[in-house]
Amino acid sequence: MIPRRSVVRGTWRACLFLLLTGVLVPPYLLLRGLRPSWAWKVARMWNRGCVRIAGLVVRRYGRPCESRPALLVSNHVSYLDIPVLAAAVDCVFVAKREVA
Repeated sequence: MIPRRSVVRGTWRACLFLLLTGVLVPPYLLLRGLRPSWAWKVARMWNRGCVRIAGLVVRRYGRPCESRPALLVSNHVSYLDIPVLAAAVDCVFVAKREVA
């Protein structure tokens, strides 16, 4: 049996996630065509919000690569990897069916 506290907390987090997504997606879509550099900031806010809502604590060791272009390769362990990495480093994700 799942404790009632867990159900309430999970429901609360899901509601916060939907609210965050509903608030940030329209400006992101608008800015994506008008000001792409601002759209990145909105996307980063969404990723950071997701990390906070999930209750994750992110610890970074070292600094991200300052020189561009750079390639960041990561072993994908869970679906939380994407918001965690995107909250910590400005990056774009590429996925291919053949990678599986």
